[in-house]
Amino acid sequence: MRMMRRLIIAFLLCQLCAHSVISADEKGNDTTIEPDDNKTPIPSTATVLPVPEIVTEPSVVTDKPNITTQAPLTTTTTPKPKPAPAKFPDNIGKWSVVDAITNVTCIILNGALQISIPHTVDNITTTWTKVDVPVEAEARGECGALSQKITLIWTTNSMDTSPSNLTFQFALNRTNYLLKASPNPIAFNNYGLTSVMGSVQYSYNNTPAIENFSIQDLNTFQVPINNSYKCISHDTLNKNHGVELELARLKLEAFRIVSDQKFSAAVECSADGYVADIVPIAVGASLVGLVAIVLVAYLIGRRRSRARGYQSV
Repeated sequence: MRMMRRLIIAFLLCQLCAHSVISADEKGNDTTIEPDDNKTPIPSTATVLPVPEIVTEPSVVTDKPNITTQAPLTTTTTPKPKPAPAKFPDNIGKWSVVDAITNVTCIILNGALQISIPHTVDNITTTWTKVDVPVEAEARGECGALSQKITLIWTTNSMDTSPSNLTFQFALNRTNYLLKASPNPIAFNNYGLTSVMGSVQYSYNNTPAIENFSIQDLNTFQVPINNSYKCISHDTLNKNHGVELELARLKLEAFRIVSDQKFSAAVECSADGYVADIVPIAVGASLVGLVAIVLVAYLIGRRRSRARGYQSV
């Protein structure tokens, strides 16, 4: 019983103490502390940090360039038309034959060449087809001791069934009896052109045609060995006997024994010699005429001066 009383009294005391604590707290909260004007204010030790100035950079609007990719220019190169081939007598070709073993240039041939093919119309009129040998013709040949030849090969157009060709045959006379049987024998230690043969593709009346020809027993263009033949004038082989070969500004030399392509001393044809003789003759005649005129004028003037002297006396 006593124990119960003690517990109740203790409980009541605890409640009383708790109530008094709460009341004291509420009074403390209601109390305001007024500042004392007589007291010296305590300086504040707080450091006021400056507020950093935030600089806002103006926004830069970059306009993206309007890039337009142009398509690459395609330039169409128009091929230049090929110049028309030179016509006779301006189609001056330069050909040679070199011995593959000795490297000697045995034949040199320069000049303008044209093949004339006759056509008979109504058994009366003769017309001609002219075929120029192009300067681009390829040269082949043989370098023999007593017989040499040079063959020119060319193609006129893509429609040709086979290339055209023209062969010059030369002979050298090392003995007195070698070529005496021919109508125009080659002199001793001379060489000359003995024959020309060829096969030519051409067009006649818009129709493809082929002409095979051979000109024999010429023995022309004769010159001593180690000399060249030169004929600037227009010349014709086999004239009035079928297919003709026309030549101009011709220079040739066969049976050479050196490797260069320089012509030896030239023997000129008679046609060039005739022209060369006319020039000095014409100059000499004009000088003689001028001297005669001066002499006649002098005699006339002298006679007049004498007549005046007689009159004065």
